[in-house]
Amino acid sequence: MSGVLHLHMVSKRYGRVQALDAVTLRVEAGSRLAIVGPSGSGKTTLLRMVAGFDTPDSGTVQLGETCLATPVSFVPAHLRDIGIVSQDGALFPHLSIAQNIGFGLPKDTPGRDKEIAQLLEMVGLEQHMLARKPDEISGGQQQRVALARALARRPRLMLLDEPFSALDTGLRASTRRAVADLLSARGITTVLVTHDQGEALSFADQVAVMRDGRILQAGDPRDLYLRPDSPFVAAFLGDAMILEATIRDGQAQTRLGSIATATATAQRPATIVLRPEQIVLQPGQEGGEGCVARIAAVEFGGAGSLVTLELVGPFADGGPAVVLHRNGLADLRVGDIVSLSVVGAAHVFPAGD
Repeated sequence: MSGVLHLHMVSKRYGRVQALDAVTLRVEAGSRLAIVGPSGSGKTTLLRMVAGFDTPDSGTVQLGETCLATPVSFVPAHLRDIGIVSQDGALFPHLSIAQNIGFGLPKDTPGRDKEIAQLLEMVGLEQHMLARKPDEISGGQQQRVALARALARRPRLMLLDEPFSALDTGLRASTRRAVADLLSARGITTVLVTHDQGEALSFADQVAVMRDGRILQAGDPRDLYLRPDSPFVAAFLGDAMILEATIRDGQAQTRLGSIATATATAQRPATIVLRPEQIVLQPGQEGGEGCVARIAAVEFGGAGSLVTLELVGPFADGGPAVVLHRNGLADLRVGDIVSLSVVGAAHVFPAGD
């Protein structure tokens, strides 16, 4: 059966709080969607609606040919063919790993023990772990066991609710890659809810940004990163330099000078966005050509440093300092004079944003 997930005009209110506001979203069969947004944006409510833990006030939730929920009809959660993996894995502490994985499999399932062993291998764990209890394995291993348990029921749809957030950074990345590969191999439609923008961009085929119960923008991760619809989406999906500009002849006139734009836009006031990787810093001198700045502060952070720049010379406008993330090995010192140049074109936000 098809694993296409379709939400159409779904709304939900709790008292005075509009948790979901006419949300329409489509996730193609076998693809991965990541939902991001600030706390209170509606991410968890949306996931609960799909899982079957809540009902919509209006709109429909459909999986393949099955209508899961409307304001007047409802398929119970245990009949939806949906797997769920939460932040803590929610393993049963008194059961062995084998018993946890097999919890959703009927006792009389042919080849049940063999299937449990295959599921453990599928998530990259060794057979000797089957006899262990959850507190005898690591956090990353627990998450893989939780995934194996969810996969045991052969769901059409997998819901991942912040499943990697409790893991150490290195373990989080490796577990995320393993999970993504496994879900893709089995062709399972997946919805991930996360606060980690980098995780969303790397994990998903499609990213949806939420705020105040609405989907602000949804689409290809690269497209959202490079061509966001609004300053909010731009800033939420990574470091962004938002600049006021006047567009003339395909150039944005800004406090950093003239910057090429990605789209042909008639002359008008506008707002543009640049990503930090587009800004090139080179040794400069006061009075030199182009935009010149003094390094006011360098906050070392290992692989990357936070650099604060104050514009000088004709570009000194009394405006806010320019703050950029740079490679941690860059030789940047407080007091140095640098010139700023831009690689590529700036994205111009649609009029009215």
